Amino acid sequence: VTDKSLSTPVLIAGGGPVGITLAIELGQRGVDCILLNDNLKTAQHPKANAISSRSMEHFRRLGIANTIRSAGLDDDHPTDVAYFTSL
Repeated sequence: VTDKSLSTPVLIAGGGPVGITLAIELGQRGVDCILLNDNLKTAQHPKANAISSRSMEHFRRLGIANTIRSAGLDDDHPTDVAYFTSL
């Protein structure tokens, strides 16, 4: 067993949407960071069904909005949702 150590100013725990976005943000600002994630593959099932307009503003600023948008539902997919409290 060898002793391996890493040093970083920022350690990000979790490679979900927030962790990955933070790593991109820090990288674009020149801040070194290490992102740790316990999964080696992406999830089989979606973890979200919508992205808020504020999140999309951040993604546009980071230059990844088109990539995220292209991974979503097709433009002709109906996304109408109705919430009812009684029948």
